[in-house]
Amino acid sequence: MKSLVFECKTIAPMLLSGADNTTPEFRIASLKGVLRFWWRVTQGHLDVGTLRQEEQRMFGGTQDGGLQSPLLLKLAPPFLTRDSWISYPPTPHKPRFEAQGFATNQSFGLSLRLRQISKKESASPVPTLELFENALFLTSWLGGIGKRTRRGFGAFSVTKMNQQVFDKAVDLDTVFTTLTQLNPNYRRTKNAIVHDFDAKLNAPFIRSIHLGSMHKDIDALLEKIGQATHDHQHKALGYARGQDRLASPVVVSILQQGNASSPAYCPIVTTLNWPETTRADLDHQQRFREAILQ
Repeated sequence: MKSLVFECKTIAPMLLSGADNTTPEFRIASLKGVLRFWWRVTQGHLDVGTLRQEEQRMFGGTQDGGLQSPLLLKLAPPFLTRDSWISYPPTPHKPRFEAQGFATNQSFGLSLRLRQISKKESASPVPTLELFENALFLTSWLGGIGKRTRRGFGAFSVTKMNQQVFDKAVDLDTVFTTLTQLNPNYRRTKNAIVHDFDAKLNAPFIRSIHLGSMHKDIDALLEKIGQATHDHQHKALGYARGQDRLASPVVVSILQQGNASSPAYCPIVTTLNWPETTRADLDHQQRFREAILQ
């Protein structure tokens, strides 16, 4: 049975823990949830009913008697170990406390394959392994794993796939090519990737993607992102008011460029649709985005 084996590397501190909420632990369930999220926000051209059907077909669900995802996702060598544990402030511009997690430049492996499909299931189109491959690459560029992933933490890169080394710089053209494998209804402008469809969802989807300037130090870049978050606080960038919460629709991740001896780090900013956005909200989002990208 065909499988894909990836070797990945942490770019920014990956702040996540196990059941005790203290001991660093990389759980495959966390990655599955992130993959599902980033696939879903590429599908803004679908209506709600179709999106639910496609999402259940890809990742499983309980509707219509329930479906099991065809994807089998497992950890593979090399594994993250105790030697890679760190404590790091999740608000580096104002380090009041530290969270536990895994350090930068740590390698871990992932195995992706499709399970055996029953005769009944094969009556409907089955997602290909390439679809999940594209979702993983997009997740590695736009998102992250663990806490504070919308502010640069938990960013990671794919360094090998089935022993093939990936050492080319990731740019907007690279991201665009992979994104349009999942949804062709995006277009490339001079400085961004933007959606090119009439949205049918009153829910988050990718509206635009921008790439920022290079930075030589990952800690300094995380501090810059944290300071911009502090300076541009606004409801359009997320909030938590008791039970009323909104995760930021402007997601900042980090790409690593250059080589091991002279790495450089570049922020990549994905703006998601927010159903209640006003013109003033868009202006606040743009000012925050510009503070990150410069």
